[in-house]
Amino acid sequence: MSLRRRIVTIGLEHIRAIPFARRIILLTVLFLVAVYAGNVVILGHYYGVLAGREREARDARAALLAEHAGRAMAAVDLSLQSIAEGLKARLPLAKPTIFTQLLLDKYVKALPEVHAIFVLDADGRDVNSSSSFPPPSLNASDRMYFSEQKKWLGVGLYLDRLQVSRVDHRVVFTVSRPILDNNGNFEGVVAAVIDPTYFSDFYGRRGGQQGNVVLLERQDGAILAGTGLSDQDLTEGHLKALSKHAKAYATRAKIHGFPARIILIGKPVITSPQFLSFCAMDVGLLLVMTIIAWWLANAAAREATAVEREAGARQTAEARLLSAFESAPAAFALYDSDDRLVLSNGIYRSFFAPIKELIVPGKTFQELSEAAVRHHAFADGHSDEREFLRWRLDQHRLGIGEPVLQLRDGRWILMRERRTKENDTVLFYSDITPLKEREEQLGLARQQAEHASQAKTAFLANMSHELRTPLNAIIGFSEMIERKVLGPISESYRQYGEIVRTSGQHLLSIINDILDIAKLNAGKTELHLESVDVNHTIAEAIAIMSRKAASAGIEIVTDLTPRCPTIDADPVRLRQVMLNVLANAVKFTPAGGRIDVATAVATTELRITVKDTGVGMAPEDIPRALEPFTQVGRERVLAQEGTGLGLPISKTLIELHGGRFEISSAPQQGTTVTINLPIRRAGQTAPGKPILDIAV
Repeated sequence: MSLRRRIVTIGLEHIRAIPFARRIILLTVLFLVAVYAGNVVILGHYYGVLAGREREARDARAALLAEHAGRAMAAVDLSLQSIAEGLKARLPLAKPTIFTQLLLDKYVKALPEVHAIFVLDADGRDVNSSSSFPPPSLNASDRMYFSEQKKWLGVGLYLDRLQVSRVDHRVVFTVSRPILDNNGNFEGVVAAVIDPTYFSDFYGRRGGQQGNVVLLERQDGAILAGTGLSDQDLTEGHLKALSKHAKAYATRAKIHGFPARIILIGKPVITSPQFLSFCAMDVGLLLVMTIIAWWLANAAAREATAVEREAGARQTAEARLLSAFESAPAAFALYDSDDRLVLSNGIYRSFFAPIKELIVPGKTFQELSEAAVRHHAFADGHSDEREFLRWRLDQHRLGIGEPVLQLRDGRWILMRERRTKENDTVLFYSDITPLKEREEQLGLARQQAEHASQAKTAFLANMSHELRTPLNAIIGFSEMIERKVLGPISESYRQYGEIVRTSGQHLLSIINDILDIAKLNAGKTELHLESVDVNHTIAEAIAIMSRKAASAGIEIVTDLTPRCPTIDADPVRLRQVMLNVLANAVKFTPAGGRIDVATAVATTELRITVKDTGVGMAPEDIPRALEPFTQVGRERVLAQEGTGLGLPISKTLIELHGGRFEISSAPQQGTTVTINLPIRRAGQTAPGKPILDIAV
């Protein structure tokens, strides 16, 4: 016996040595631990849900505020451009003019966010200012909004940092545009002084809800405005503190077209009244549950103690009788006239190790047989467990035959059953494993073939996974080329990118089909059943295929019954089937054709029909159309793309649902696909999984 098994055995023996009453208490404690652990998971999930909702709300508010800031800045930028264009005819900028003053006044009155607009000459001297005429004698050559424009002979719109105005000593930020002559020579700057409180007041109304803080930030991190910020707050230290806090609970929204963004800082979800109320209610429920569980455990422990005393006396009497049967060379069991177990020996229990603890007097043969099937005490050679159980119970009831079955541990047993005069049943089971091993030596070739088939399926699935990874990269980068993400390219290169993307997507769809069919073949496809509105699923598939059908000149007509019930199905797999069937109909239907999709309800089934007016196929070709990697009718419809996997995958997926997938067709008469799905009650089990074999 391995060390691990010995440790497990010793642990089980220690557990059995604990009185049943104490085991109840122990299980109650473990139950409460599991409840508290699950509660922690629930709290974490609830916290995540609240955090997600808060994040979505912040994103929406930040987008709104960014749009507002973009419109405000765009208005300022357009005004500065207009002023710069208007001054081109009056260059050079030598002295203040009434024309320039009127021009500045016109635009400053239309811009509520602008405190003042002024014009600087090529040396940085104030030529005109909307705040006074003549303008104050100021030189702004040391300001970045001027020096950067002059250094680079114009940089378009320049957004400067917060600074103290030299005129009225207010905290403002300035945006500027260059004034260039017709030859591109630098002649000066037109600049607008922006009042940060304009943005702060707006953010306070639209973005400062629930304790949020909103900041207008330059692309390099310099804060220009914020919720409720006064001139005294707009200091370097205060702004750095806000930036540090923004890293925790913040949403950033870029202002389109400008080197700035909106930062919306929220409060931690853990401090929200909603989360705190939920925690308080949750703690109260846990305390009540703990008190009730502990009281019930103590009551059950007292009852178990009384039962154990009674059982101990009975076991002492039975032990003497059982010891006589333990020395028998074969497995032995006795069932009374009510088919309840009276006694059994150790060999019998060892044959059914997975349910060894259940093999106790009083258990019926049916209960133990059901448990043996449920716990897989027999080898995995019976695809239909219900049918196998029915056969075993019938064989036991009639007492006919001497069946040979294999156990999960590999042993083979010969089963003999006899009736007594009292209508009791005696079971004798013999181990015939050596005989079966000699018989199985003749089948090594068959096993090698099965291993080769499994290796083929595994290779196909693994290669499909390996191919999808580089293909996703190819598709992604080709989309970037096609959309000119990294800058302008020629039309030819854009078309090359489009060709690469469509080819990659086509190859990826082929690989996905191959991976699906490999998973079906390996029996690894699982259905995730839920209540599905079939009409809605069909409408989704038609919406996806409608554009392709329209481009091919094909009309899709629906006749969906309004009495269509919801069924238990996997919505993703059902939509995949409908897309495969519709794609096949579009592919083999010429221009001007028609596809009819209808649903109908029978007593226990829901029927879906897809009928096209395409080229059709001969009835003898239908079985080939349902084989993997096979297409029928390509000689009639040229240049059709695909792997021939769509219909085989669809047929197998429908059969996994317990339904039927049928095709009827005739040359030049079109094709009709009929899908019958069972209308099962909630909790009803679907039939066994079909296996789709492929050869590569």
